Amino acid sequence: MTRIGMVTGIALFHGPAFGALLHHRRDRDAWAAAGFWEPGVDPIEGVEITGVYDQNREAAEKLVALLPGAWVADRPDDLLGHVDGILIADDGTQQHQKYAEPFLRAGIPTFIDKPLSRDWREAASILALAEELGTPCMSSSALRYAREVDEAWEQIEAVSPIKLALAVGPNELIYYGIHPAELMHRVLGPGVLSVHNVGRERLNVVRLAYADGRMGVLCVSEEIGYVFELRLYGEKGAVTVAVNDAAAFYRNLLAAVIGMVRTGIPPIPYSSTLEVIKILDGAKRSLATGLPVELPLMD
Repeated sequence: MTRIGMVTGIALFHGPAFGALLHHRRDRDAWAAAGFWEPGVDPIEGVEITGVYDQNREAAEKLVALLPGAWVADRPDDLLGHVDGILIADDGTQQHQKYAEPFLRAGIPTFIDKPLSRDWREAASILALAEELGTPCMSSSALRYAREVDEAWEQIEAVSPIKLALAVGPNELIYYGIHPAELMHRVLGPGVLSVHNVGRERLNVVRLAYADGRMGVLCVSEEIGYVFELRLYGEKGAVTVAVNDAAAFYRNLLAAVIGMVRTGIPPIPYSSTLEVIKILDGAKRSLATGLPVELPLMD
C-alpha cells in the first residue's frame, strides 16, 4: 500500500478532489453527502491517505472523517516518517510551495500543485534543491494529462509537423494561465526563446517564439467563460482539442504522481517544469513593459 500525506488545500477544491481519487476506500455516497465533488471514477488502486494537514483544522477533520485510517496532523512535519509520498495542494494563496522543503530534505517524493511559483527564481530554487538532494519532485497543471489530448494524438501526428499553436483559458494569467500553458507545452514541448504579451490587463495575448521557428499564442482572459482549448496548425491541416473531462485529467495527473512515488522517477523533466513558469512569469513582465522577454535572459 502506497501511503500518501496531504498538506494544505483541503478547504478548497483540489484537496478533497485529490482525496477522492487517491484513497482506495472512498464511500461515494458519503463523499457526495459531505458536499465534496464526486468524480464518478474509481480511486487509484493501492493508495491510502494516511495523514492530512491544513491550516483550517475543521476542513481537515471533515475530510479525514471520510478517509478510513487517516489522521489530522497538528503540523506538516508530523507527517514525516508516516508517508511514502507527499501531495501539497493549491490552497489559493499561491504560497503552498513553501511547505515543500522539509519533505524534500527528508527524501520524500513530493508533488507541488500548480503553480509551482509565480516567480521563476523561486521555482528554480525548489527544483534545484530537489535535484541536489536526489528527491523526486513534480509540479504540473492537471491539463498536461488531459484525456482529450491522448485521444487526439493520432490526429495531431497526422497534421504534423505543428507550426503554430493557440491555447486558450480563463482567469488570471499565472494562477490559471498555467492550465493552457501546460496544455500547449505537452504537445509542443520545450524550446521557447521569448514571450511577448501584446494584450492588456485581464486579457492576455502572449506570443511564444520557439528556437526552431514555431510560434505559440497563449490567450488567458478574466473576461471569458470557463473554457480550455488547444488549436494546432500543422503542414497537413489543423486539430482542435477542447478539454472538458476533469475527472480524467485529475486522475491521470495523480496516477503520474503515484508512479513517481513508487519508482522514484519524476515524470516531467525539471527543465520543462521551469520553462512553463518562465513563460508565465515572462508574460507578466512583458505586459508591464510592453516589450518581449527572452527566457534565457530572465533575471
